[in-house]
Amino acid sequence: MTHTKFIYQCFLVLVAVVSTTAATAAERPRNVVLILADDLGWADTTLYGTTSLYETPNIQRLAARGMTFTSAYASPICSPTRASIMSGQNPARHGMTAPAAHLPEVRSEAFANTNGPPHQKCTNVKSSTRLDPSVPTLGKVLKDAGYSTAHFGKWHLGPEPHSPLELGFDVDIPHWHGPGPKTSYLAPWGYENPDFNEGEPGEHIEDRMAEEAVAWLKKRDRTKPFFLNYWQFSVHAPFGAKPELIERYRRKIRRGPKKDYTAQQSPTYAAMVHSLDDAVGSLLDALDAEGIADETVIVFYSDNGGNIHCGLEETDAAGEKYITAITSNHPLRGGKGGIHEGGVRVPAVVVWPGVTKPDSRSNARIQSNDLYPTILRMLNVDRPKDHPIDGVDFAKALRGEEMDRGPMFTLVPSHGNTPQWLPPSMSVHHGDWKLIRTFHYGEDGNHDYRLYNLREDIGENNNLAAVHPEKVKALDQLIEDYIAEAKVVVPVPNPNFDPAKFDPSLIGVQAGGLKMPPSNKLQAKPGAGKPAATVKKESMLGWIAKGADVTVEGDSLRLTPSGRQAFIANASVRASGPVEFKLRVRTRVDAAARLQWRTEGQQLFPKDSQSKSFQVAGGDWQELTVPLDVKGRLVHVRFFLSDSKRPTEIDWIEIGPKDGNDEDRKRWDFDAAEKVQFQSGIGFQPVENKKEKTVWKPIPHSPNIILANDLGYGDVGCYVCPDIKTLDDQKIAEHTLVFVTSDNGGAQGTSRNLPLSGAEPRPDTPFDGVDLLPALNGKTELEADRPLFFRRRTVSVRQNQNVIRQSAVRRGDWKYLRTYSTRDNMKFMAELCNLSGDIAEERDLSASVPEKLKALGDLLDQWEVEMSKTAAPFTPAAPKKKMNKTNP
Repeated sequence: MTHTKFIYQCFLVLVAVVSTTAATAAERPRNVVLILADDLGWADTTLYGTTSLYETPNIQRLAARGMTFTSAYASPICSPTRASIMSGQNPARHGMTAPAAHLPEVRSEAFANTNGPPHQKCTNVKSSTRLDPSVPTLGKVLKDAGYSTAHFGKWHLGPEPHSPLELGFDVDIPHWHGPGPKTSYLAPWGYENPDFNEGEPGEHIEDRMAEEAVAWLKKRDRTKPFFLNYWQFSVHAPFGAKPELIERYRRKIRRGPKKDYTAQQSPTYAAMVHSLDDAVGSLLDALDAEGIADETVIVFYSDNGGNIHCGLEETDAAGEKYITAITSNHPLRGGKGGIHEGGVRVPAVVVWPGVTKPDSRSNARIQSNDLYPTILRMLNVDRPKDHPIDGVDFAKALRGEEMDRGPMFTLVPSHGNTPQWLPPSMSVHHGDWKLIRTFHYGEDGNHDYRLYNLREDIGENNNLAAVHPEKVKALDQLIEDYIAEAKVVVPVPNPNFDPAKFDPSLIGVQAGGLKMPPSNKLQAKPGAGKPAATVKKESMLGWIAKGADVTVEGDSLRLTPSGRQAFIANASVRASGPVEFKLRVRTRVDAAARLQWRTEGQQLFPKDSQSKSFQVAGGDWQELTVPLDVKGRLVHVRFFLSDSKRPTEIDWIEIGPKDGNDEDRKRWDFDAAEKVQFQSGIGFQPVENKKEKTVWKPIPHSPNIILANDLGYGDVGCYVCPDIKTLDDQKIAEHTLVFVTSDNGGAQGTSRNLPLSGAEPRPDTPFDGVDLLPALNGKTELEADRPLFFRRRTVSVRQNQNVIRQSAVRRGDWKYLRTYSTRDNMKFMAELCNLSGDIAEERDLSASVPEKLKALGDLLDQWEVEMSKTAAPFTPAAPKKKMNKTNP
């Protein structure tokens, strides 16, 4: 071999090595940004040519850098999708199939109800409300791999100990577990997080979230790669936007025929999409400015299809009012909450620098749980061992290669009330085909089937199940095999089903029509400017005072005992023992103080235990640490002040496990601001005085009772009552005492009472109430053990019962229900439920806790006797006889 030829070959080898190394580096970016939109439908962006109203130039700008997926899927509801992204598991496997993660009940497993209303052929499945704590979430895996991790925006997978801070993220802003913004999109928002400053009046929450994400990005530890998890609040309810943007889109809309709910005609929603897109642009600008766009994977996804079951009253450019659905998913069928394409097909863009071809498109079918293994693959991070993953790595598609994902499953195991809803169902996508199995809704309790060829029929208008029985059989076997492998909890036949009460024509019909806000929506009129400024309110951050006057002194609370036993208390503490109670406090003279606590499962504070006394030296500010020998989980704590009538000042309080990390502790900083108190007929506002920094001057105020009609327990999360914003805009909120409630539960079939069972009864004579003003003033706690009584006479409801008469008593967490026989007024059936773990009242504990059954039964008897003195007797005065549960 000649010397020249040898050098040439060495050069080729070197070029090959360098090229391979460069390619490998390009395929292994350091960072990842995951942007998850909320309720953004497949037709709500400019990606697919489906809208002429909405403007999404920044999402389009993102698409120009990477790959747009035309067949991306999610669960039809938010929490299940979020859990699937964090776990890589299908909601059918992990059990979270409903948006229930903000509810107080903690349950990491699903279960099937044993019965249901007589007009339903099968039962519902009760969703889990939290991910199993042992799940190695995407945040945990990347954090363990050396990544800086931060979460911004909506979470909806549970509060502590299921918040982002426990599931793998170093930062969580604004640290809120609810289904949407806490109050509204425009400040003030009311988040009680000392690390998150309240916005100026009119500031948009999405602008702030993007600003917070960018600030963290700029201050990050540059020696480590990062995972920025930005889950947008937009475009979930409550529906509201910047007035100037609403006006912009109002002028753009060309009204279609009246009641044409297939058109996109809401200027409010268009303005919400605009702000969502602006936030995407802010993150892209920051990545570019930091010079790291070429080493950062960017994923844009939505958690479910567009919302078409809610509506708004809008005003067009001519000033004419009209009702419209929030958006339209046309040409897809159905929407959020449903198993049809409009509920599960979502917009998606992925940028893998150096791999994805800019401005490319893929028809490969992907699902939200696929993001878990694909992100790990793009970052070259190993998958966790012994953790089953349903998601499929679609890196092959990102390289532009053909990819057959295989079967893809979606489970919706509950009856719904949205347009095109189906009874409990499970679907499988395979190739061009989609099969929907509806559990036990066929003949003789068999399943019912719908088969569609999505390549030819994207709108799912032509059911081919009868034409291709062999395809139905093959696809249904895939469903059956997955149910067995993943141990999926599925609905069972309903033993209460009555064919006479079943109306198949109601399937797919939204009972009651579009869900509207409970009162007229506050709208920006044409030419309206920014909303009026509002006054910030001081909050005790969940603490209440009893036997003490509370005022504001600089940046602290000032508590002056006014009763024999003065204390402040907080019933929302969550910490496993042993616990440390820390505070910064100041008293004028030496004083004795005391802490008392209650743990999970204890209804009352023990009289002779679980108490700790300590001394506070008079004089200057001091920081104290008081160890508490808590056994179990702390839930309620009281801080008793000195018996002296001298004031105690508190700057901050911090509570957490003795050996826990800082992230396990909760801190309350009492920063001063204007405060309003209420008494009977009198309001108070702070004014300056030479003797005291803050005194209270009486001012007039008006009560405002907002009483919704038939507003269900589950309806509140969909809307924030616009009357509150009206008070803010009129600058009278600080002088107005507001009660928001409903006259009864939601009507069956037209309201979302979930997770509660039952429906609207006919109102009856109300029971005597108690004065709430001391509690509203922070002077006392409402008695937790106070009995509440209920009764109704003969009524008809669409529920398990037909014509029934009932009475009930609730005391603490226990509820005793008496259902009387329709043929004999002297007979009744008694049921006992513990609402702390069974808010839907599905488990009768009568047999297991007979002493509680008797105690509450006696209490109800006493109330009935008392009521009979001033009202018509509920039942004839005669000896009680129990009726057989199976033959009333």
